[in-house]
Amino acid sequence: MKKMLSFLGFSELSEEKLNHQIDNYTTLKIHQSFRGRAVLINLVLLLMATIGTIVTSSADYATITIFTILAIVHYLIFLSISVFAYKGRRWAIILLMILWTAERLIQLPSENSVFIYISIFWLLFILSQFYKALQVENERKRRQLFSPNMPAATIAPQPQSPQQFSVNPKRKVLGIILMTAGLLIALVLIMVAKNSKTSTINNQTNGPTPRIKPSSIPEQKVDPVAIEAYETLPESAVKISEYLGIPIYETDVKKLSQTELATIVKVLDGIPAGYVEKTNPKAFVASTRKASGDIAIENMGTVAAYAKGPNIYILEETFTGWKLFNSSGQQMSFGQIKSTLIHELMHVAQYNAVPKQKLGTPLDPMVFSTLVSDFASKVGYVPYSDKYSDLGWKSKILEKDTETTEYGRGNVVEDQAESVAAFITGHVESIGQSRIDWVSAWLGIQPEVFSQGVVPKFHPDYKTRVENLIIPTKDLPQDKFSEYQNKFTNVEIFGWSVLPSIDDSAPKFTPPDLTQYYERVLPERGWIGGKFTSIESKLVGGEIAGEWSYQDKKKAYIFFRNHVGGSVGIYVIEGSN
Repeated sequence: MKKMLSFLGFSELSEEKLNHQIDNYTTLKIHQSFRGRAVLINLVLLLMATIGTIVTSSADYATITIFTILAIVHYLIFLSISVFAYKGRRWAIILLMILWTAERLIQLPSENSVFIYISIFWLLFILSQFYKALQVENERKRRQLFSPNMPAATIAPQPQSPQQFSVNPKRKVLGIILMTAGLLIALVLIMVAKNSKTSTINNQTNGPTPRIKPSSIPEQKVDPVAIEAYETLPESAVKISEYLGIPIYETDVKKLSQTELATIVKVLDGIPAGYVEKTNPKAFVASTRKASGDIAIENMGTVAAYAKGPNIYILEETFTGWKLFNSSGQQMSFGQIKSTLIHELMHVAQYNAVPKQKLGTPLDPMVFSTLVSDFASKVGYVPYSDKYSDLGWKSKILEKDTETTEYGRGNVVEDQAESVAAFITGHVESIGQSRIDWVSAWLGIQPEVFSQGVVPKFHPDYKTRVENLIIPTKDLPQDKFSEYQNKFTNVEIFGWSVLPSIDDSAPKFTPPDLTQYYERVLPERGWIGGKFTSIESKLVGGEIAGEWSYQDKKKAYIFFRNHVGGSVGIYVIEGSN
């Protein structure tokens, strides 16, 4: 045990070091004395933590003000105690040791494993410095009891004479008792905080959904100004279309081309109608990152679209991709656009589940979303509140979490949106089972609908939709479908099917469930066709596909493309005039 304590820096000072510190107590520079070193390290670490708290606080002015005031007050309290510690007051040294221990322990539950190790290292380091300073002060006190005027060397401790140190063991025992009491107090505070938070979540619920409702944040009335800030459209917004009851706007900074507009419509067609109803978006608005008025959105190079309140903002990057990583100018694939908009629709659903009176608080309103809370509690997150009453959900193994996408590891809000997007686009292999179960229960749809070849139903107004998607043959490109997809919008992804295997011997592009489905359903929809065979087409190329005709003037090609986790059934309509 002694070796371990010595290794951690908690060793007994030698007689020589004690004499040097005591004999030169008033002449040693601050960095030469043990108490001075401890105080300096203490203040430097606190200053770094204070600056970090202020810099990393929210961009919201009110939040910055609150965080700044609390951080400065926290620093001043420690600074005042440190002054007494440097003057040799043992109570101040012991109090700082207790405060550092309690503060680190309270913060551990809200930190990931990497920062836990760092916190423990710095805690042991600062405690070892204060322990050395405390040994010096204890020895000074002991010598004063023997003879205030006697030189230090004349009453130096003698290891072979335990009786001479009758005071020292008592002091050591007292220090140990105080430190132990500090640790127990810290642990009690942690237990109280955890139980209080758990009780809050379990008792304050809206139906089956747990809600965070901290006592430190008073209930507020609905703030019309706060709601207006989230929901008001840009002044230049002009409605240009509407689909499924959702108006589509463009602004003076971003106009939508017919291709872009058709892509938005196609995304809405290709996702479950129930999902659109559940998310309940107010509008799609074409805009730019700069016009968002949000510093984070404006400067973040990976924003392809964003949700603000109940509205989804469509950007140039929605179609062109992230310019920071896409210098070649390659267009976003339809699958990427679809996944992006499904993701943003989920943010709208999260917003709609936030109690409106919480929109006026300086905290992130998504913290109070009952939808986020329900998801978080079901997939393994734990609630936390740090010393500044900043609330949120933390994964116990967030930095090692392989049950969500890389982007979803950022926080529970993004995790939920990523999980829903992965589920609907058929990428359930990228999320964990608990997330699959939650999304499936929330949507009321089994994952097999998107990942095992069960094709969603055709649009109710099928005939009108088919006729509107016709492109004259003369306008069709003379290349492969992969390039055609980037230029035109009459491609519909109706479903997914898992291939038997991914090796070269596996049959490709002919999943029996999808082929049988199309062969059965298309005649019911007015198409005349045959079987799936190997055909040559300027759209499809030499792949396995089915060729169908509609009213003798239109053709449809149905074929299958390999994709992550399975293959995609593609439905292409070609005019004949």
